Amino acid sequence: MSNNFSVKSGLSAARLGAALGFCAALLYGLAFVIYGIIRTSIWILRAPANDLPGTLLANALCVLIGSMFFAVFFGLFAALFQGLTLSLLYTLQKRLPSINGRWLGLGLALLLFIVLLLVFQSLPVIAKQVFWDQSFFFWFGLPGLIYL
Repeated sequence: MSNNFSVKSGLSAARLGAALGFCAALLYGLAFVIYGIIRTSIWILRAPANDLPGTLLANALCVLIGSMFFAVFFGLFAALFQGLTLSLLYTLQKRLPSINGRWLGLGLALLLFIVLLLVFQSLPVIAKQVFWDQSFFFWFGLPGLIYL
């Protein structure tokens, strides 16, 4: 097995990264849809309802439509970010062939993740609202682990 990043050009690396980033965002969105439907359905089942099947179906559709809209929206950013990451990795691997490609990729992804974290934390509105313990892991921590 080769230790090097094996794509033929920087453009194909960017395309591969964009596809991976977008698919990862969609899969994360789908995982949230499943979680959201189960969690809200449990609350609906505890409350008295006249039309329980209709309420559960409406709940599932609302969670699905809203979540997948945001998954596609943020998937575009994930595609851009992942495409840039793999393009940089391709360039670095060409210039530093003696370094194992896996370690170089992990180091680059970790560096970019930390830079993005610092940028987000420097924004006053986001730092106060988004980076609470629970929402941090959901909106940034877990997607960041998927990115790494």
